[in-house]
Amino acid sequence: MTISSFSENQLLYLYQTTGDSQFLVRLLNPYQIKIKKLCKYYFSNPEDQQDYYMDIIESLILKLKTQTIKDLNAWIFIFVRNFCLTKIGKQNKDKAIFQPGKGNYEMLEYMEEKERTEFEALEEAIYYVLKYLSPQQKTCLELFYLKGKSYKEINNITGYELRKIKSYIQNGKRRMKSILEKIAPILLNQELLIT
Repeated sequence: MTISSFSENQLLYLYQTTGDSQFLVRLLNPYQIKIKKLCKYYFSNPEDQQDYYMDIIESLILKLKTQTIKDLNAWIFIFVRNFCLTKIGKQNKDKAIFQPGKGNYEMLEYMEEKERTEFEALEEAIYYVLKYLSPQQKTCLELFYLKGKSYKEINNITGYELRKIKSYIQNGKRRMKSILEKIAPILLNQELLIT
């Protein structure tokens, strides 16, 4: 039996039990393009894309040694997404939340983290559900959750008022939850959430 004939589960088991990198290389090879595309999606700077891609591969080398994984495709997608969102969150924290002269917008900056946490469970399907929202809701949700933009950055990009941005995001989330209740099982069955 050659290494090319092993299933993903077998390769993962062999890597975890032997630590032999040939199994890891074979396991991750089909996912390299997908990981690079996700890095490109979340980060506009090509140097950041390459740096974070390398960081993700290094993290996967360690994580895959110990994780119990049923669906590697889904697990890698979620791992990379969370990695990228964490990096975006750290970048946003570098911009001080409470600064003199920000007035009432200070609280909006604080609320973003809470709303991001509430929405995390829906992120896997967001790409597929966005098309069912109004153009304003789609734009605001995409910028806020997928691009990590603050309310003020969305305001600068779109020209929407801050209160409207908050409304588009809240109403868009409600609409998405309603849609997801109906279509998420179909998407999962067809494995469209990961491809």
